[in-house]
Amino acid sequence: MQKNFYFTTETGIATPDYRNAGFFGQHLRPYLAGNQEALGNLNRYRQQKWLFVAERLTFVGAVGLYSQQVLALDEKQQYFNNTQKAAVGLAAFSLLSNVFISRNTNSHFQRAVEANNAGLPAARTGVLYQLRPSTVGLAASATGQPLLALSWNLR
Repeated sequence: MQKNFYFTTETGIATPDYRNAGFFGQHLRPYLAGNQEALGNLNRYRQQKWLFVAERLTFVGAVGLYSQQVLALDEKQQYFNNTQKAAVGLAAFSLLSNVFISRNTNSHFQRAVEANNAGLPAARTGVLYQLRPSTVGLAASATGQPLLALSWNLR
């Protein structure tokens, strides 16, 4: 699911002013200017969003082509000629590609913010923050018992 992201640069205020990051993250870019890792993740986020827009346009075009073929006035209505088969195939491919495009789009944005926050001095002061796992999940053992799965990234 595509999300809208909001951010604030104010700390220690009871009601901070949140700003929209923009569809492509363009409003956040000036705040990440000094962090190359964060900018790289934001660029990947922008690329994923462009792929999402292109996929949506492809789907709408395929549905429009199919509709135009069905509702053509110069001949009687047909529902499955070769052009319509191609349009249905293109629409199905578009929907399938949407799953792969949307799957990790938001994580690129979150990684950009995490990379920026990791570089801030206040973010590295706590020992618990430095020891936090990078991934947390559940796994099953061979006997079927649930296990807590933790992993750390070494830097």
